[in-house]
Amino acid sequence: MDSIKPWQSVVTRLVLCLLLGGLLISACVGLLEWQRSRREISLQVSKQTVLVVRDLQSSIAAFVVDPKSTEGHIERQFQHALTNPLILSFRVQGPELQVITKGDDSLFQNENHAWQLGQYINLKGNEIDLSKLTHVSAPFLINGKRHVLEAIIDGPGAWGWHATSLWYRITTSWLLLGVIILLGLLLLKRWFVGPLLEINRLVHENAPPRAFNRHAEHYNGEFQMLAMSIGNMMSDVEDATQKLERNEHSVRQLYLQAPTALISLDLNGYIERANERAAKLFGLTRSEDLVGKYGYDFVHEADRALLKESIARLAWESSRRSELRLQHKSRAIEVNVDAVGVRDELGALCAVRLALIDVSQSKHAFRQLEDSSRLLNLVIDHMSDAILLVDKKGKVVTVNQRMCNLLHRPAEMLRGTSYKAEYFWDQLGILDQEAFFRQIKQIEIDSDRSAQERFEAAGSTYLFKGTPVRDGLGNYQGRMWTISEVVDSDNNRLANEHNHRLLAVKQVGYALAKARTVDELLDVTVKELCELFNVEAVGVAIRHGEVGQRSKQVIYRGRSSNSLQSNRKLIDVIETGLMPEILANPEFAYWPDLDLSKGFWPNDHKRAGWRCTFSNAGFTSLTVGPLLDNIGAGQGLVWIAQRAGEHFERHHLLLIEMITPIIEARLEMVQLKESLVQLDLTDAATDLPKMDQITRAANQWWQQSEPQLAVLSIEIDHYDHALEVLGQSTADALLREVGVNLQNTIRRSCLLARNVGATFVVLAPEMNSTVAMQTAERLCQHMGAKPIDLGEGREYPVTLSVGVASSEQHYSSFDHLLDAAHICREKAQRHGRNCVVSDIATPDAAAG
Repeated sequence: MDSIKPWQSVVTRLVLCLLLGGLLISACVGLLEWQRSRREISLQVSKQTVLVVRDLQSSIAAFVVDPKSTEGHIERQFQHALTNPLILSFRVQGPELQVITKGDDSLFQNENHAWQLGQYINLKGNEIDLSKLTHVSAPFLINGKRHVLEAIIDGPGAWGWHATSLWYRITTSWLLLGVIILLGLLLLKRWFVGPLLEINRLVHENAPPRAFNRHAEHYNGEFQMLAMSIGNMMSDVEDATQKLERNEHSVRQLYLQAPTALISLDLNGYIERANERAAKLFGLTRSEDLVGKYGYDFVHEADRALLKESIARLAWESSRRSELRLQHKSRAIEVNVDAVGVRDELGALCAVRLALIDVSQSKHAFRQLEDSSRLLNLVIDHMSDAILLVDKKGKVVTVNQRMCNLLHRPAEMLRGTSYKAEYFWDQLGILDQEAFFRQIKQIEIDSDRSAQERFEAAGSTYLFKGTPVRDGLGNYQGRMWTISEVVDSDNNRLANEHNHRLLAVKQVGYALAKARTVDELLDVTVKELCELFNVEAVGVAIRHGEVGQRSKQVIYRGRSSNSLQSNRKLIDVIETGLMPEILANPEFAYWPDLDLSKGFWPNDHKRAGWRCTFSNAGFTSLTVGPLLDNIGAGQGLVWIAQRAGEHFERHHLLLIEMITPIIEARLEMVQLKESLVQLDLTDAATDLPKMDQITRAANQWWQQSEPQLAVLSIEIDHYDHALEVLGQSTADALLREVGVNLQNTIRRSCLLARNVGATFVVLAPEMNSTVAMQTAERLCQHMGAKPIDLGEGREYPVTLSVGVASSEQHYSSFDHLLDAAHICREKAQRHGRNCVVSDIATPDAAAG
């Protein structure tokens, strides 16, 4: 604390005020006493003068009446009057007397203060003037004749004679007042200044609260309360300071150790502070290496203007979210940026805090998941069909190997060529060419629906199916031709067996598609394969991603009882022997006989070790398929074993080779989903994106000059009743199936996410309010047309309440647009459910 100047002290000011007040009072008292004394002296001199004049008038009147008897008496009276130092001279004149003058006659000639006395009262003036001589004129009557007695009174002499006593009295008063002031100062010091100085000293020394409490014990009254109040206040300040220090330490640690990259920028764009996660994001070892750097240098050149605009908007907005690309060495990092303004006491923006979330991995995972899903669906649904894709300009975009085999031409010759139905299908040998061309043209004319026709050919029958292909906005882009060959009666048995196998593979694919975690996928895989092949044992082993960690294995041995020790031995030899051997050369392997006595691998003890364990477990034959990731690296294997001398047929091996890619694709998808769940981007119950993805995508669209955007807020009607009837796990399955149905019904350009509870949100870019209403009504009709299949013969009917809001209503932000959709959905629920309400339509008109 800064020292206080003496003249700034309250005590000093108080003492000075008392001293100055005492001096002012003393001066006022002295002045009043001076004036009072002067007035009193003037009155006393005036009274003495009147008495002397009256006595002389009486003596003179007696002398005139009897001169002989009073002659000596008059002389004595005059002499006696002149002995008074106040009277300087007398003069008497009248008709009965000659002029008699005593004293200095010349004094009557000067200009003096005139005071005229009547015979009985004062006629002019009322007192002696103490500042100069006073000429007193007193007329009186003798024998009826007027005489005048005059006297010169020494006023200054009278004042001088009394001034000494006056100064003595004033000095005495001043001394008494000084003593009183001194006593007051002593009491002030004892009762006020002392305690106040002591409290001031404790405050100046930053004394602890207990010092103020001890000080309060020595005093009573206000100073005790003041000391106690300051002590309590200091205690509160210490507690608050400690809390603030702890909070500041916690905030600092939270900032530095936050799971999100945090950067603080000044208004010029330079980095003031960064945490370890930010340094790691930019490839630095310490966060201090970022401090002082120009923040915009780390942003991709094309996105710097967007970041500057976001920071500029913080002048009137509390926060701002955007998606940018950071430039790190030779690669770009996609991040979501949440910008928050830091303001001073006046509310002015003084710094900016940025939270950076790396979404490169999640976007890459989403793209991989989408590609894998599309590829897997294509493999399952069209595995045995010939496929031809023709764009809207009549050019062949792609074909599969089955189509190349039918047309007897390689894919390189077909891609990019013009499609003409008149000669394109010549290699098939269609019998009725005219009917063929006519029906094919009829299929091509209808660009809204798919259609199929059956045509006879030489030695075979073909089923043609034409399906229109549209982009995410619903625009026609071309047609996909799917051709299935219908075999003749001689090959019906083989065809039926083949179709049966394909159907089995398809069923396995559908069963695997329902698995949501790696563990669940492994369990479903072994059970489905065991049921499909009707074998003794099936196992799956997935290598752990980290070196030194054991693989994840599942072994299914049907309903037969097996010892736990036997399974443990199998797991160990698969981990140490079989899997390293297969993944070293990832190809399908088949061992028809595991009997060591027949001389297989006599000098390879490692191979003989795992083979011996399988043989001791009772297995006689084994087939193994490697599981590869998307870059061809081995990540595990699937194995099937027989016992009691049974062997695998050729078609079993083909089925293994057909099913293994499906397992690989599903495994990759499930791993991607788990990684997305770990990134907290995907809803665990429905595998749909969370609302953060919707908000992030919508904010990007909203930054356009005139965004056209529609939002559908969807809720399952009476979901609480479904949860009560079905239970939590089955209700989650119901949510998942509803999400799948919604995803299959909306456009590809639309984004579907789960909100909360039984609500979903659809973000529809480039969709006006009319199309959005049609889409919502189609969702309601599609969902209400058929109950949801929950498996095991259980079904549950579902209806939807949908609210629609469009950017055509000029909402100020996406949050307001989303709130409008939720409000419309609530209106739909209040109007009976199973209907659609728009932000521009009445509930009755919008009913679905």
